[in-house]
Amino acid sequence: MYKIQPNSIECWARDAEKLFVQSRSFESEQIEIFMTCLAGESELEANSKLKKDLEKGRNLVLPSAFYRRVKECHTYTVSLAVCLCIGGMASSFGEVAIFTNYLQYQAFKHKRKHVDMDFISICFAEGFPTKEVLRKVWDLQKVDPAGCGDNLLDYKECQTSIR
Repeated sequence: MYKIQPNSIECWARDAEKLFVQSRSFESEQIEIFMTCLAGESELEANSKLKKDLEKGRNLVLPSAFYRRVKECHTYTVSLAVCLCIGGMASSFGEVAIFTNYLQYQAFKHKRKHVDMDFISICFAEGFPTKEVLRKVWDLQKVDPAGCGDNLLDYKECQTSIR
């Protein structure tokens, strides 16, 4: 359990990274999403309708949540392809929060201001975390797992050390 302090999300992300490295997978659906977004990144960036849809939350619920959370809560920018890729792999808003915070840590660690598909291929070179590992990482970030439990990842002040 982490305390509410300026480096809590950095500590959580380091622990998450260890779990991610131990249990990554290449599921065929994930590979298909990744390769489609990687190959089409420049075309997706030029798609103004897609950007408006992501900004307004139209149709693409989790990719839009990813886009908006990065824009409102983090210091890096993100390509539309990354929003579709990671948002397309996420199965909940909690997983979106995991990925956006983990990428904040990775962007800080690698001194990157913009996260594109090439950077995603570096961060997840050995595959993407399994649903089981994402569940463990989610439980790990609970501030008070015995009670109703706040989510550490919702405390902007806890990522001060990686901004």
